[in-house]
Amino acid sequence: MILWLVFFTLLGACVGSFLNVVVYRLPAGMSVVRPPSSCPQCGHRLAWYDNVPVLGWLWLRGRCRYCRAAISPQYPLIEALTAALFGGWFYLCYMTYLRPGFAGPGFEATWPIFLAYLALLAVLLGSTLIDARHYIIPLRLPYTAAAVALVLMPAAVLLNPDRAVVQLPLAQTDLWGEPLTRAKRLDKLREVYREAAEVRAAVDRHQPGPVEITAAPITSSRGAFVALGGAAGLGLAIVLLWRRILPYSFEQIATHSGEGGRDVPTIHTTTDPPHSFDPHQWLEHPHPRREVLKECLFLALPLAGALLGGLLAPQTDLHMALRVLGGVVMGYLVGGIVVWAVRIFGTLGFGKEAMGLGDVHLMAGVGAVAGWQVAVLAFFIAPFFGLAWALLSLGLAKLWRRQVRMIPYGPHLAVGTVVACIAREPLVAYLGRLGLV
Repeated sequence: MILWLVFFTLLGACVGSFLNVVVYRLPAGMSVVRPPSSCPQCGHRLAWYDNVPVLGWLWLRGRCRYCRAAISPQYPLIEALTAALFGGWFYLCYMTYLRPGFAGPGFEATWPIFLAYLALLAVLLGSTLIDARHYIIPLRLPYTAAAVALVLMPAAVLLNPDRAVVQLPLAQTDLWGEPLTRAKRLDKLREVYREAAEVRAAVDRHQPGPVEITAAPITSSRGAFVALGGAAGLGLAIVLLWRRILPYSFEQIATHSGEGGRDVPTIHTTTDPPHSFDPHQWLEHPHPRREVLKECLFLALPLAGALLGGLLAPQTDLHMALRVLGGVVMGYLVGGIVVWAVRIFGTLGFGKEAMGLGDVHLMAGVGAVAGWQVAVLAFFIAPFFGLAWALLSLGLAKLWRRQVRMIPYGPHLAVGTVVACIAREPLVAYLGRLGLV
């Protein structure tokens, strides 16, 4: 385990080095692959030994080898932070019992799911850095997390059908069942997560059978049909939007210089890349409530598809891999719709655009990897971090006697997600005692 811990820590440092490229190039509309890394001052291509994570910056003493220009300490800090996130997540999953879905089956059975979580951590960090600086979340980042989950989560079950999902029989005297005594790692989970398992059993009491402990999102067979129906409706809505049968919302009118120096109006939508126009030229939309109703039309199709999928679901037990696939899709839909609903109701209530669609896509990606429960928990945890940051900013502003720049909501969602991923089982148990799950 120690060797794996060191490996994933070093892997995190390498991923952090790539995130530095993503954070710099993606908002500018540049390729993250080409050209190779070079000094932004003199343009000299960097040698491989200059790009060694953390150590490269220390060797160069924070200056370019060729022109002696200063190199921002942001680069080693991001690399070190990513290394800490990757190594820390491995430690929490496999060297503690905070996440029984990982610790019980073990690394051999859950490594594809673990890699999907690492991709999510990288996406959260990259989105936080870009959003804090540019007030945008490039959609390619949450799309990447969702795509990785769609592939790796079901693959984990197919590769390890008897271990990726641990089924613990229920009994009157011992909740975890007698077979648990033959697996030492699972036996240690009995006392720590008894309450969490009791909550799960209470929620699913109408479905007799074992309690399922898994690190991957999972749903019932009927839930899988609901999720796939919602996905079909979402796909149809996207096609209709592309063909302009459904209207875009919040189309912005900007101007650019045409022939003879005259200002020519240009229509931009919220799906345009941020580098395609000057955001300072945007005009605030005069009818936000009317515009957000267009998004209700878009959401009506996936909601109708989910309802139809539930009504037409046959009375059959699906393969565990299909149930996990349904759990990934369900997490994507619920994670996105929860934030989207707040956006819609906030806009209708306050008369101005509330939250951004980048936050919607970010939480959809979170739900695809970590499940809809984590996405919902993270969304309700995030305001506490937002409030703490606002109070801290106010205190710093008074201390420094100058205005402190506020950050958007995306970073708070990212921090809330990490907390929800770590403390998922205790939070579920606590909410179960309150009767909220």
